[in-house]
This record gives sequence, C-alpha cells and structure tokens, in this order.
Amino acid sequence: MAKGLNAEFMRDVESFLKAHKLGVGANADDGNFKKFIPGVYEFDIAEQQGHMMGYTALLNPYHGGTRTFSHPIRGYWCPYNQNSYYTIDLKQGPGTPNYFFTPMIDGCSLVIGTGTEPKVGHFNYRSGGKIDSGRMTPVIDQVFAGDTGARRWEKPEYTAGEPGGCRYTVIGVREGASWVFYAHKVLPVRGGAEEIHRT
Repeated sequence: MAKGLNAEFMRDVESFLKAHKLGVGANADDGNFKKFIPGVYEFDIAEQQGHMMGYTALLNPYHGGTRTFSHPIRGYWCPYNQNSYYTIDLKQGPGTPNYFFTPMIDGCSLVIGTGTEPKVGHFNYRSGGKIDSGRMTPVIDQVFAGDTGARRWEKPEYTAGEPGGCRYTVIGVREGASWVFYAHKVLPVRGGAEEIHRT
C-alpha cells in the first residue's frame, strides 16, 4: 500500500527525498522489474521497514486496479543488465511522463545527456565478477559521442571517500521544458548518512 506516498512524491520530490530514503529496483534479477525494458510504466511507492540499507520506502511496479483512490506514478524506466547497457530518451510532448527512474547505482555508471530531451544511459560491465569502470568508459564515450556536456556518475567518483561503498538513487523530474535530476546518497548502514544532490 502506498499510504499516500505516491501523492507525497508527486507533490514535491525533493521534500519527499528529505523525508524518506527511497530504494529503486536493487538489480536486474529483481522479480518486480525483471521483465522491464526501457520504456514508460506506472509505479507505486510502498512503505519499508527494517531494510539493511535503511530504506524507508521502495519503488515497485504499480499493480493496482481502480484509480478512484490511487495515484500511480507514471515515469520513464531505464534498467540495467550485467555486461551491457540500456539507454532511453526522455521525450517532451503531450502525454509524456514527468518522472524518470533507474535502479540504484552502487558500481554501475549512469550518464545523463544534455538538452530538453536528454538521453540517459545505465552501464554495467564486469571483469572477474567485479565492476570494471575501465570497460565502461570507452562504451560511454561511443554512446554519448558529441555530447561533451553529459553528466557522468561513475563509481570512482561517487564512492570516493566511502571505503564501505554507498548507493545512489537517481530520479529525474521534468520542470517545464527542462529535466532536473536528484541523486540521493545512502551509506550501507541502517540510518546511514545521506546527501541529496540536484543537477
């Protein structure tokens, strides 16, 4: 049950993130998201208790029926898969979503392009079973060739100074004709320190 969390999220995303630690699809094998390919879907935020990362809310696919009292969140979705990548273009226009979601990053690279309809890419490459940022960089360079202003979230940068690692929940919100993105940092301890960056 969303218990009003969907409406609270859509009312003010930044205030929501300050009040809740939101987890999004932990991995490509998450049963809730396993069949999702890049596209537009409806989502639901559920209350969460006792999560090892301290998350107090989790994003799930919306499975509700009647919409009399429900407020599903319609948004773009960009998944990830091991040793691969996905991209999606955040289009403008009538009927297009106002939100963007992607699984939490704790080793993957996430790249956000420039412009009013930015391309977003989620990259995951491994060597010997471990994340290999060096393998991702040339792929990213090719996929985002020509977009020199693209914002890159790569593991060596976003985990700097965190020997125990960290996770980021990255959410896009359309504001008028532009997209803004919130990156919510959570450390791997219950109630861990957090930061919210707007870009």
